[in-house]
Amino acid sequence: MNDDDGNKLSPVPVPPEERGELFADLELTAGTGAYVWEPGRRLLWSDGFFRLLGIDPDAKGGPVRDSEFFDRVHPDDRAYVREHWVKALNGDLRPTRYRIVRPDGKLRYLHGQGSVTRQRDGAPERIVGTIVDVTDLHETIEELARTHTLLEATQAAAEVGSYVFDESTGKLEWSDALYRIFGVAPGTPLTREVTQGSTIAEDLEKHLDWGRRLSAGEEVPQLSLRIRRPDGALRAIEARGKRLVDQAGKARIVGICLDVTARRELEDRLHEASKMEAVGTLAAGVAHDFNNFLTVIVCQLDELRSVVSATQQAPLDDARHAAEQCALLTEKLLAFARKQPPAFSRIDLGATLRRVETLLRRVCPPAVTLTIDVQHGPIYVRSETNQLESLLMNLALNARDAMPNGGTLGFTVDQVPVEAGSASLHPGEKSGRYARIQVKDTGVGIRPEHLPRIFEPYFSTKAVGQGTGLGLASVYSSVRLHGGEIRVESQPGQGTTFYVFLPADSDDERSGTAPKATGPGSLLANRHVLVVEDVDVVRRTVVAGLQRAGARVTAVTDGCHALEFLAGGVPIDIVLTDLIMPRMGGLELARELDKKFPDLPIVFMSGYADHEVVEAIVRDHPNQPLLRKPFSVKELTDAISGALARSKTRA
Repeated sequence: MNDDDGNKLSPVPVPPEERGELFADLELTAGTGAYVWEPGRRLLWSDGFFRLLGIDPDAKGGPVRDSEFFDRVHPDDRAYVREHWVKALNGDLRPTRYRIVRPDGKLRYLHGQGSVTRQRDGAPERIVGTIVDVTDLHETIEELARTHTLLEATQAAAEVGSYVFDESTGKLEWSDALYRIFGVAPGTPLTREVTQGSTIAEDLEKHLDWGRRLSAGEEVPQLSLRIRRPDGALRAIEARGKRLVDQAGKARIVGICLDVTARRELEDRLHEASKMEAVGTLAAGVAHDFNNFLTVIVCQLDELRSVVSATQQAPLDDARHAAEQCALLTEKLLAFARKQPPAFSRIDLGATLRRVETLLRRVCPPAVTLTIDVQHGPIYVRSETNQLESLLMNLALNARDAMPNGGTLGFTVDQVPVEAGSASLHPGEKSGRYARIQVKDTGVGIRPEHLPRIFEPYFSTKAVGQGTGLGLASVYSSVRLHGGEIRVESQPGQGTTFYVFLPADSDDERSGTAPKATGPGSLLANRHVLVVEDVDVVRRTVVAGLQRAGARVTAVTDGCHALEFLAGGVPIDIVLTDLIMPRMGGLELARELDKKFPDLPIVFMSGYADHEVVEAIVRDHPNQPLLRKPFSVKELTDAISGALARSKTRA
């Protein structure tokens, strides 16, 4: 060691006369204190000891009392510190850590240690020791512990685990979150069976190659693989890693693993939904065009049947039947694609349940007892047979799966009056008469935390491959489409009861409607009909059918042309418009007509109409019919005559 002038300096012992001053400086710099305790004789504290306790050493003129020390020790630590000194007197003097409270109220952490000098008889003669202020160290350790706890909690919440592999020792360390991802208890020895053995066979070589490249120092992309947990669950994970070398040349591989199972499942569902949406769009386009041409075929066949002899009608009847079957196919195609709402009609709910009873018994295993209880007399609802049967079947299948060991499944159908706000199990705040379906099983029940999610698409508590998660979602969608409500009561181990409320359709509600037309020409004779249709062959066919019924017809190709014609002032009695057309469709045309010709009746027609369009028609034009293609000439003239009759009644 050299001084500032370059002279070499050699260490020598501190002179005795300088040791006291040096000791005081060291205490002040290091935040330490020293004491000498000679039991029964005296107790000496250094200036540093006084300072650590928050006492001015210059203010102490008399002897030190041990009570002054214990007055500073935190109340919760005093018993511990006294016990420590008792042990020290008995020869067991160990390092200790405790808290003190200074006169200014500040809390400090001290670390003490010392040594004992004994007399010949073993009695303690002198105890010499030091104390060190370790508050900063303690707070740093606590902060590290909090950070570690927060990191573990964050990893658990994000399903992210971390790992460190020491290449020199071969030691592999995992965070607790990574143990959870792999489905093993924290602290489990990380053998090859746990690490590589969890990887499914198809992904193992990819896993090993990624590890080899990582160890070679390559910048590798993230690794996607599948693992199988000890409980058999299959999980998808993504691993990221990097090789780090410190200044000493020690190499470690550090990285994270993410459980991306839920994300992969969502991606698969989104992909499936996108695919179905594309299929639905294609189906809607095909059905629209197909129904347009079927309309021409059906109307022309009806015209031919009216002019040929009875002996020549059989081939035409076969062709008409084939056209009707084609129309049913397009309906099924649109229903599959969910591009068109069902055509509801008046259906007896009890009779429908009785009709599907055989099928319900067939899907229930012998260990499940099925009971059917239907209120005496018909219970009518506005529905579609396929919709209603599917609703009942999905509820039955859900109940059956909840009773793997058998049980009882009961269907009850009745009709109940509901007053707004009168009961807990009723459809919202809308009062009236409702058909009620109760489906009760004695199965395993539904856990409370799952109840809020049972109607969510793809939510299922069943094992993979044992359910799509769409059954109850389909039930919910169907019930809402009917304008009804569904409620559920369930207790784990005590079974489940579903309550379905559908608006009842009474005879009174269907009486007193607009007067019926007495024949196809009764209200059409000399009436001026504006036909708005973009497909030429359909437009010609519709015009011809209306003209044969005695109507005067003007035809245009879209909504814009219709408005231009009406602006000319020519009187029109009714508008027949297609829904889907270039430039301006039927719904947009109807809204313009509402503003300019509010009393002009409208009849809509379409090869297909999606839910939003139908809902808009029902909301904005509740008395205007929607004529679905393909239709016959009679259905066409009846729809227009009915609309004219309702318009005349309102006038």
